[in-house]
Formats: sequence, structure tokens, C-alpha cells
Amino acid sequence: MKIAFLIPRNFSEKEKSCYDYKFFSKFLFSRKYYSYMLAIPTLISLTPHGHTLRVFDENIEDIDYGWKPDSVGISVRTMHAEMAYAISETFRKSGARTMLGGIYPSMCSEEALLHYDAVVIGGAEKVWAKLVEGAERGDLEAIERIHSQGLLVLGSFIVGYDFDTRDSFDELIAFIDEAHILEPIVNILTPFPGTNLFKRLEEEGRIIHKDWRKYDTKNVVFRQANLTPEELLAGFEKVNKSIYSFKSIYWKLGYFGDIGFWLRQNEADPIKFHYRHLFAFRMVSLLFSLNWERSVFIVKVMLNIFSRRYRITKTLQMLAYNDYAYS
Repeated sequence: MKIAFLIPRNFSEKEKSCYDYKFFSKFLFSRKYYSYMLAIPTLISLTPHGHTLRVFDENIEDIDYGWKPDSVGISVRTMHAEMAYAISETFRKSGARTMLGGIYPSMCSEEALLHYDAVVIGGAEKVWAKLVEGAERGDLEAIERIHSQGLLVLGSFIVGYDFDTRDSFDELIAFIDEAHILEPIVNILTPFPGTNLFKRLEEEGRIIHKDWRKYDTKNVVFRQANLTPEELLAGFEKVNKSIYSFKSIYWKLGYFGDIGFWLRQNEADPIKFHYRHLFAFRMVSLLFSLNWERSVFIVKVMLNIFSRRYRITKTLQMLAYNDYAYS
């Protein structure tokens, strides 16, 4: 894997600074300098062998955006946070995963996550190797390993970041399906009052209204960079209807049955026989409705309702999720 380490410049182009090593080089006639930031050298020493590493320090040279890394690690202080955000956005557009660490993101992680794929809070020494391993293997393999341990992944996703486009909704649907996330939670980015996000969007004139009842992560209350409020809401609804369609639910329930997940669940926490009949009766009561797709789904799952390869309580729960998505 190709990993880039970034140190944003510590100065403004229009002012002199004791942190501006280019300024000092004019007097020293040398591009060599000492670095007071130990984070990047430390992370390099902790990176497992077998990766291609490059360091870009804007204090002495420009970033080579022509080099396409898989992951980018950036150490940032408050005074150059905006520059670090711009760097991250540029690399993300080329497909790289960006990770941010340092004083500023540790204190303002909510804002930092708007611009980065991962934020390290506090010292990174103990988690860096795991971050690299996770980035190398990818989220899908990590999720599969969790499933193999008898655990479900409750994935929570937010749509509406400024880097989201019309394609982002289909990409999210594809990832959730490929990762077999049974109960994903999808929310619309919401700038809650008192947060840095709310303050920034208000200063930019992008807050639509202050009806706090609508600040529920299901309504659009700000103007996104690439989508109209109507497009963002439609995309949000599209994702929910797709991931909680009966076709998607049936396929995912079957997947977990095929890998023996429900069998292990039923052995560890068996449902008493009379409760199974009670839940089955509830299922039958939902069969006779004007919702044809739900009726077909229930008929299909009823064939396996008493099999230990299926979890009847989870099936009923997924019916509730479908009702929510299509209400």
C-alpha cells in the first residue's frame, strides 16, 4: 500500500513567521531545516514493513499530487487546519483515504470528520498500526470478520457532506449491500445549534431555517454544496427505501442464514417454542394487507420460520424497518 505523510505549511504566504522555514532558508542559503513536529517521524517508524512511504512537508516543498497514494496521514495544528482540509479534499477526489491527527482534530473531531475519513483523537502511537492494517484490508473484510465472530455490525452513515454528489447515494447503497449490513442507520447531516458546523454554515448563509423540530436528521435544514435541499432529501429517501426493501431484507437474512449466523444466535439465545408460535401469528396477521410486496415477503419467510437457521424476531424487526423507510 502507498502511504503519504503530510505536514501542511505553518505560515501564510503574506506574512513572516518563525515557523516559516522557507523564510529562514533565504538567510541560511540552505533548504535543510530541523522539524519541531515529531508526529510524522514517529508514525513512519511505527508503520509495518512492506508499504511504500513518502513524506511531503509544505514548509520546504510543494505536495506532489501526481503521486497517487492509497492512504494519507496528516498531522495538523489549529493555525493550519484550513490548509489541511484543502489538502485532504484534493487527495480524496483521487480516491485516497485520509486520516487526521494532532491537537486541533483531537479537540474539534466533529468538524474534522467533515473533511477526513478517519480522525485520531489523542496520541496515535497505540493505534497507528491497526489503522494501517484496517486501511489495507478494507472495511468489507473487517465487517466480514466481525460477522464471523457472531456479531452484527450496526452501521451508521451520514449523507449531506459537501463532498457528496448525486452518485454518493448509489455508492452508499452498493457498499451497504456488499458489506451485508443488516441494520444500517442513515441520517442527514444536521448542524445542531451550538456546534462549530452550525456556526460555520450560518456565517456562510447556508442555514435554511431555525425550526428546531426539523433538526431531527431526517429533514434538510441547510444548503449543501452540490445538491439542492430537494435532491438531498430525495437521495436520503432513496437509500433508505433501497436498503430496507423486501428484496434487500430477504437477501441479507438469507446470507446470514447461509453462513450459520442465525444458527449460532439461536443456540446461544434460543427463543421458546410458544414465543415462536406467537411471533408466527403476528407474522400471519401482517400477511393480509394491501401491501402486496410485504405479503409476498412474508409467504417466502414463513417457509423457514421454525428453522433454527432463521431468527424470527429479527425478521419482524426488519419488517418494522421497512415500514419506517416507506412511511
